[in-house]
Amino acid sequence: MDLELNDLNAACTIPYMNNVEMDASIECVTRTGPDGGALIAVLEAAEQLEARLEEALGAVGLSISKFDALEQLMQCERPLTLGDLAGRLRCVRSNVTQLVDRLEADGLVKRGTCSEDRRAIRAKLTPLGQERHAAGVQAIRAVQQEIADRTDSAQRAELVRLMRIALG
Repeated sequence: MDLELNDLNAACTIPYMNNVEMDASIECVTRTGPDGGALIAVLEAAEQLEARLEEALGAVGLSISKFDALEQLMQCERPLTLGDLAGRLRCVRSNVTQLVDRLEADGLVKRGTCSEDRRAIRAKLTPLGQERHAAGVQAIRAVQQEIADRTDSAQRAELVRLMRIALG
């Protein structure tokens, strides 16, 4: 069976990479192996939670990456150079430049110069950026509440404990 890797979803990737026969059901194939399907279950849950967060943040005019940048600027409480912001976001400066372009176009940040290094550009939250950050926090809290409503505190604690064990 000839399959293109980009045609496969997460449930098929591992069996394909291991050249597992694909005549079994995906459920059967992904639930075999030493982890009993735990890896695929975590990836699927992460994908669904990320989509839910994007949806919630999108409703207030943000994305996860825009919120993350606003969060870093809020936490720092001062303008950050784009290089510093890139370091805090763990991404390359060119990505941050494009992200700040979008945030500036939305009126959420303003660029300014750096007195210590005239070549550097600083990003500063605008009042609208502070408001949108607050709305983003509320959107994230709503998703967290959805999870809390489906689980009790012991289940949530156990989930966190198990994830820490799985990650070493």
